[in-house]
Amino acid sequence: MKNPNYFTKKLKIVSLKGLERSLSQLLRQLTKVSTFSNLSPHLLRDLKLVLMEGISNAFRHGAASARAPVTVSFEANPKKITMQISDRGKGFSLEKQLKKIPEDHVGGGRGLLIMKNLVDSVQYQAGKVNQLQLVRNLTRPKKIEAVQELFDLLQEEV
Repeated sequence: MKNPNYFTKKLKIVSLKGLERSLSQLLRQLTKVSTFSNLSPHLLRDLKLVLMEGISNAFRHGAASARAPVTVSFEANPKKITMQISDRGKGFSLEKQLKKIPEDHVGGGRGLLIMKNLVDSVQYQAGKVNQLQLVRNLTRPKKIEAVQELFDLLQEEV
């Protein structure tokens, strides 16, 4: 019997084609579980964005293909959502990439910074299979949510 307080899904992504639709479907499935039915649209948008950035990076830098797909593990419980993106490409140093200043990201390279700012934890382990783990706590203080909403409103006006 499935636990109604948990949601788990694994995806194998062989192409970026249709990615946005697949992620939208994943998040719709998440919100059909009663525990997650009232997640804010802002949070759902953030989850979709970090997944798109991480998966795009895996294809761009991780040599992902139909023969070596990107694997996405998505797990949610009442306290947090954990997303793990795995690929078999050449690894990198997360610390080095995050230390780069914004001017170093001309023409790209902002994905990790975006992810770092939208989730509570970013961890990376390079190896035969590289794993990027992103964690978004669902028990954040309301104050942070209010700041996020204000930031979103300001961005819309720019």
